Amino acid sequence: MGVVSKLRAALVMSDDADASRSNLVCGQTQQWMSENVEWSSEGAKLDGVSSKMWLENVEFANLQQGLTWLVRLKREIGDAPILESYDCTAWSGFGAAFWDGASRGLFGVRIASSYSSYQTALETNFFDANSSVEVGLTSASVSSRTFFSNGGFVPPEKGTVIGSYTASVIPNCTSLRLGFQRGDSRMLNGTVQAVAVMNDSMTEAEIRSFFGLVR
Repeated sequence: MGVVSKLRAALVMSDDADASRSNLVCGQTQQWMSENVEWSSEGAKLDGVSSKMWLENVEFANLQQGLTWLVRLKREIGDAPILESYDCTAWSGFGAAFWDGASRGLFGVRIASSYSSYQTALETNFFDANSSVEVGLTSASVSSRTFFSNGGFVPPEKGTVIGSYTASVIPNCTSLRLGFQRGDSRMLNGTVQAVAVMNDSMTEAEIRSFFGLVR
């Protein structure tokens, strides 16, 4: 019940495009939209050039209340967005982002009236492109973030905080992009197998439990 009750969006992808785009969360009827995505038994193949997926009108909690984003995928290492929120109140419509970094490990940002970002050491994000990896970002508040990689949380000493926060404005966001950022040529090149979005922070055990369900 714990993991399921926190879900706001989830999808497990296959060669059935219609089923793969469906939000599996009970009561959430939105479908993921896609453009130039190839569907296979391994998941949704994003080509790193023109492939896009996005989800609109999701009932997110205020970002101040926490979030968790989890993704299971195979990918070529490179600077590219994994997930990003948009259609947000305040701060030019941008709320939070979770990136894959070629030279900086995993990278996350949450916006208030200023911004703060956190990146992990490169060795926490080095994976074989032919292997499925399970990565995630969980955050209890706008000023905190913990990354999940290689089956567990990334230790604090393997991360660096950059920037600072002024928490006077917390955006509400209703939509998500997967694998791209508007106006940015850096795009995700890989095969996405499962995605989950929660409106709360999660423990390491809860995150492992989710990934165990979608393998």
